[in-house]
Amino acid sequence: MRATMSLLQGLFRSQVRNRQALFWTLFFPVVIMFVFSFIGNSSSKMHIALVGGGPGTAAVSRTFEKATAIFDVKHMSAAAALKAVRQGKEDAAVFLPTQVTAGSTPLRVAYNNANLISSQSTIGTLEAFVSQIDIAVSGRPPAFVMKAQPVSHSKGGSYLDFLLPGVLALMIMQNSLFSIGSGLTRWKEKGIFRRFMATPVRPVEFLGAAVIN
Repeated sequence: MRATMSLLQGLFRSQVRNRQALFWTLFFPVVIMFVFSFIGNSSSKMHIALVGGGPGTAAVSRTFEKATAIFDVKHMSAAAALKAVRQGKEDAAVFLPTQVTAGSTPLRVAYNNANLISSQSTIGTLEAFVSQIDIAVSGRPPAFVMKAQPVSHSKGGSYLDFLLPGVLALMIMQNSLFSIGSGLTRWKEKGIFRRFMATPVRPVEFLGAAVIN
């Protein structure tokens, strides 16, 4: 046990003195963590272009404009909206009719299908939002009302809280692969293991110190 602790101290000192190993083991994962935390905290609003409209659909247009937590709404012409959607500047273009018909009024939506996941999310959100508008405009009560209730007392977490455990696991995995695996291979190539055979240190003690370090 004393030999293992002595080896552990020596290996730890050599690793601390190696600035390159410290950078790749500690500093680089921290940089990656902060970079991805800023990327994950970016805005998740859907960029919607509203086209047309009239007195009959003014309430629909105002409802879209008030939903600032979900949509980033811009009023555009038909040509400008389609161009923005093709270029990826807008997620979808909603073409509002001038009047509401007696039956079901068609609401045309043009979206960019280059990203399948993003396009399906946009269409699903617009369908749910339009359904709520339909209930509010028609005045009929909804058949079902969802009541969400939390089952834990969590205070909530940021994207950094979600990312931190993965980065710690990455640091442990990287340290295991590069520090232990490559280090033991390099020591074997240089014949350091043969020199240890002339010492009272057993191979198990040396391997245990390397793994703990």
